[in-house]
Amino acid sequence: IMIIISLALLLLPLFDAQDACDECRVHWPGSTCIRGRCRCPPDTLRVSSSSMQWVCLSIKDIITGEIGPPLTCPFPEGAGYKVVYRDPSTSSPLFCDSKHSPGSCPRGYECIRSLGFIGAGDGICCPDRDTLCAQPILDHSDNAETETILRFGFDGIACSSFRWNPQRPSTNSNNFRTREQCEHYCINYFKYKPHLLTYR
Repeated sequence: IMIIISLALLLLPLFDAQDACDECRVHWPGSTCIRGRCRCPPDTLRVSSSSMQWVCLSIKDIITGEIGPPLTCPFPEGAGYKVVYRDPSTSSPLFCDSKHSPGSCPRGYECIRSLGFIGAGDGICCPDRDTLCAQPILDHSDNAETETILRFGFDGIACSSFRWNPQRPSTNSNNFRTREQCEHYCINYFKYKPHLLTYR
C-alpha cells in the first residue's frame, strides 16, 4: 500500500502539469505548455491582462499577413488594432502605463502593453473581458465577395459560430478562434459573475 501511495504522490504533479497544459490550449489556441507555463503561438507575444490573466498579441496583421501595427488588442486576433479605445475628442489611441497604472483606462477597458513600446505610456486601452463578452456578434456571412473566416462569439447564452471578414471596418472583440476559447472566456467566466448578464 505504501508503494502505491508513493507512486500516486509522484504522479500527482504530472497530472497537475497536464491540466495546466490543457488550460493553455483552451485559453489561447495554438499555445504550448513548457514546464507548466503557457507559451504563446508563433508570431504572437504574451502580455499580462488584468481581466484575463494573460493574452497573446498577434504580431501579424490578419489581412496582409505582414507585421501589423504595434498598437493592437488581443481580440480579434490579428485585427485588434481596429478595437483600440480612441479618445472621443481627438480620435487618437488612449495610451496607458501597463505596469504602474493599469487601471487608468475608461470603464470597460483595460491597459494592455503594446508591441515595441517601453516605459510610461507603454500600453493602450483594450476591451476587457466583461466588455468583449457583452458585445454583439458581427456576422459577415452576407458578404459573398470576399472570403470569410469561421469564428465564435458569445450571444449572451451560448457561443455561436459566425463568419468574419477582417477587411470589413465593422468589427469588435467578441471574436474567438474556437468555441472552446469563447466558452472559456465568456460562459465559464459569467457563471461566477451572473450579475453581468443583466446588461445584455
